[in-house]
Amino acid sequence: MNIVFFGTSEVAAHFFEHLADNPRHKVAAAVTPTDRPSGRGMKICPPPVKASALVAGIKIYQPDSLSSADFADGLRAISPDLGVVVSYGKLIPRVIFEIPRFGCVNVHFSLLPRYRGAAPIQWSLINGESETGASVFFIEEKLDAGPIAAQRRTAIADEDDFFALRDKLISEGKAALDDAIAAVESGSLRGRPQSGEPSFAPALKKSDGKIDWRNSATTVRNLIRGALRWPTAFALLPDGRALKILKSEVVRVCAGSDGKCPSRVSPGMVTGMVKGEGFIVACGEEFLKISEVRPENGVKMTAWAFAQGRGVKAGDALL
Repeated sequence: MNIVFFGTSEVAAHFFEHLADNPRHKVAAAVTPTDRPSGRGMKICPPPVKASALVAGIKIYQPDSLSSADFADGLRAISPDLGVVVSYGKLIPRVIFEIPRFGCVNVHFSLLPRYRGAAPIQWSLINGESETGASVFFIEEKLDAGPIAAQRRTAIADEDDFFALRDKLISEGKAALDDAIAAVESGSLRGRPQSGEPSFAPALKKSDGKIDWRNSATTVRNLIRGALRWPTAFALLPDGRALKILKSEVVRVCAGSDGKCPSRVSPGMVTGMVKGEGFIVACGEEFLKISEVRPENGVKMTAWAFAQGRGVKAGDALL
């Protein structure tokens, strides 16, 4: 199987390497965006997929425009059987996705048609889903709407956050991609139309990370899990500084310092400390034990260490 791979991110690089390491396939080329400034020093860096392709000695395309005639001619010259798209970040135009003999497939981290869009992992967690999966579908002009080539399901564990679920889905996505390619090779693949009511997963904005303590503790914790990579769930301290919340646990009853709880409790109120662990915050329903935080302009630390450094105390109101 002669494959052209479209991808950008670290996640995409995992899939590129999975295909490049398989002797049954030939990855003829990698298509990835141009090198860009990255990091605090804004040094020009290649996308992760390009870095992997350089190591593998595979031809690299970095077109400014996917619609360019020169790029299309270059792809036709390598006669790809299949295009594979993972976390590329740009829509593939028809003039390109129709070049491979069997078309192009995309790996998407949801059970399509649910959670079409840029942030399916994040919204699955934020919305408290118990199951998700990886879908491989044939690219059409409408976003994430093409026929399903293969699908794998996976449970979302209560302890899963963005990174844990992402790693699960990388594994399931590779297996689903292998299923789809095997079916293409055997001639048995007949993509099935997506069925059910679509839902959407737009990219998160910074404001999406702001915690509303009037929500239930479970809802707030789900936001913390889903927004962990970006924008990271945050609250405002009494002095106006932002505090990013990295890890938390739902507490069913009010747990104040030494087992004592304030007589009056309102959402966002720090009701007490749990020695060696962190602090408790009241929510609209139940309470949340905060165990790991990152202060504004600071580093990741335990919530207990933050509280001991006078970052927060019982009775404070987080906004």
